[in-house]
Amino acid sequence: MKINYEWNGDAQRLDFSQELALYRIIKEILVNAVKHAEATTITINIENTTDTFKLFVKDDGKGFDVETTQKDAGLRNIKDRTLILGGKVYISSEMHSGTTIQIDFNKQNS
Repeated sequence: MKINYEWNGDAQRLDFSQELALYRIIKEILVNAVKHAEATTITINIENTTDTFKLFVKDDGKGFDVETTQKDAGLRNIKDRTLILGGKVYISSEMHSGTTIQIDFNKQNS
């Protein structure tokens, strides 16, 4: 498996609860990409500014139907943890075309 990673913006750390939630979100995304999507390449981009944090993860896996898979426990955990951060999650996937997940939150509101 190949993982591409890029960090942009501030090096300042988030508070512990934000970091823990993001760790669990990223872990769930990576487990899903390996276990279910059978991805061979995963790209992770993080943008950390003074006010906002954005996570973008894309894989080249087999994809899934977003509408019918929304009740999956893993995706539900990702959405719930994003809500705890006061953020929004965007999931895009097509069969045989991989999956893209984007998470955005305002650091001041979480």
